[in-house]
Amino acid sequence: MLRRMQKDAAANGQTHARKGEFHKVGENLYRYSSNDRYYAVFRVNGKLIWKSLKTSDRELAKRKLKEEQEKQGKVDPEATKLTMSELLDLYEKSLEQFDNKTQATRTCILNIFKRTWEQSLDVPVQNITAAQLELWLASTRRE
Repeated sequence: MLRRMQKDAAANGQTHARKGEFHKVGENLYRYSSNDRYYAVFRVNGKLIWKSLKTSDRELAKRKLKEEQEKQGKVDPEATKLTMSELLDLYEKSLEQFDNKTQATRTCILNIFKRTWEQSLDVPVQNITAAQLELWLASTRRE
C-alpha cells in the first residue's frame, strides 16, 4: 500500500521526497525511519486515517494506538438523532466562545442559512447529503 502511494506521488509529478520510509511494525502500527516516530493507520467508516502517535517508544505507541482507535470509533448514539434545527442551536450556543466580531459574522451566516435552506430543519442531520449542502451553497453564491 505504501509503495503504491509513493509510486502514485512520483507519477503525478510531485517533487516532495520523503527523507525516510514507513515500516510496518505491527497491526495498524507503522514507524517512520527518519525520526523513529510511530503512526497509527486504520479505517473509520471506510476512510483511511494516518495519525501520528508522537512517540518513538513502541509500548507507548501500542497504548496510544488502542486509545486512538477507541476514540475514533465512538459515536454518541444521541448525536445520530440530532435534527438540523437542534444542530444549528448547538452551533449558535458554541459561538459564545468567540470574539464579538466573529460571533456577529457567524450569526449572520447562520441566519442566512436558516432563511434560505429549502429543506425542513426538522430532518435528522444524518439524512442530509453533501449534495444538498452543495446545492444550497451554489444557490446562495448566485445571490
